[in-house]
Amino acid sequence: MKRKALIIGVNSQDGSYLADLLHSKKYKIFGTVRNLNNLKKKWQKSTKVSLIKLNTFDFTSIDKIIKRTDPDEIYNFTGLTAGDEMYDNVIEACNVNGNFVMHIMESLKNTKKKIRFCNSSSREIFGVKKSFMINEKSKIDPRSPYGAAKAFATNIIKIYRERYGLFCGSAIFFNHESPRRGHNFVTRKISSSAVRIKLKKQKKLKLGTLDSFRDWGFAGDYVNAMWLMLQANKPDDYIISTGKTYTIRDFCEEAFNLLDLNYLDFVEIDTNITLREKKNYKVAGDFTKAKNELEWKPKVKFRQLVKMMIESDYELEK
Repeated sequence: MKRKALIIGVNSQDGSYLADLLHSKKYKIFGTVRNLNNLKKKWQKSTKVSLIKLNTFDFTSIDKIIKRTDPDEIYNFTGLTAGDEMYDNVIEACNVNGNFVMHIMESLKNTKKKIRFCNSSSREIFGVKKSFMINEKSKIDPRSPYGAAKAFATNIIKIYRERYGLFCGSAIFFNHESPRRGHNFVTRKISSSAVRIKLKKQKKLKLGTLDSFRDWGFAGDYVNAMWLMLQANKPDDYIISTGKTYTIRDFCEEAFNLLDLNYLDFVEIDTNITLREKKNYKVAGDFTKAKNELEWKPKVKFRQLVKMMIESDYELEK
């Protein structure tokens, strides 16, 4: 009998890669989206997903969806992403990234079926105050509404796990990218702009800084870690990262080099862009626990990731 999975936020970058993975493993997949009309599906054409509309501000609806789909596993990717706009929507960000997860936990607590649950958390729960390597024992100390909401969700999952014996955990993701990344993220902005400049559709690329560090991995690798978490003998929280950092400058240089261009000729600093981080701290994730307990490690290297994004954007722009 096919295992059933519910992917909350299936048309997100991560949700779509997970759908492809679960399809390859013969799951019956249910996926929630915010809008069924004019949906541009990100997952592969061969992947089959039964779509369900979900209003993430209507907390009672998720309980009905869980009862209706009766899944064996639930993966949650829904949320308002980090960025300057979150400061204009603090209540919404905290509700979707925090309180919504609490309602999922309540639903799982009250169901008779032993459903396994994994939530996508973020390295933003630790905040950034200095350069250091983060592991699961690092102090949770968020510095943004997004980070605070994700920290609440991570803590409430741990409480329900310990109090009620639920099989639930948090995948604490560091930055992860792919050709399916939205254009509002700096990596996709760089890859798409570099291609457009190569094709003479664009003249310059303006960025706020080139010197911020990121621990960048591939989204497809990271969702595989989530799946492994729910196949384990016991639930827990895991850092999912590469352990290596690169700057935005590194990303620009690699992206433009792949197109036989020099980024210095095209990339400009726009001082009007508000920087989320005032100092360039070098922060990376230690995935040792995931490596030892889940036998997981990232497969796609930094340069492979940039190449993957450039090639995809080149095909789109042609």
